[in-house]
Amino acid sequence: MTQIINEKYEEFVMPTKFYCTFMEGVGQKKALELGHLQCDDKEIVLKKAKSPSDIIWLNRGLSKGKQRCRFWSSALIVVMSIFFLQQLFLIEIKM
Repeated sequence: MTQIINEKYEEFVMPTKFYCTFMEGVGQKKALELGHLQCDDKEIVLKKAKSPSDIIWLNRGLSKGKQRCRFWSSALIVVMSIFFLQQLFLIEIKM
């Protein structure tokens, strides 16, 4: 396994996507007109991203099932915390 990692290190650490924002629409239009760029013998394909309201940055690479699991895990932690704090509050009132 270590040998494979050493041989293909560049493939493992090379990012495959990045997002770029433009302050003005002119830059975006010119970049999209180009369609692709060349950088260090690698071709970079330029495409327009989905609208920002459709992108959830932290969950970008997660399936719907994993997103739901994260949501319900977080909700469970919040509910348990509220219950625990309520019990502490009730114990203090009784004393």
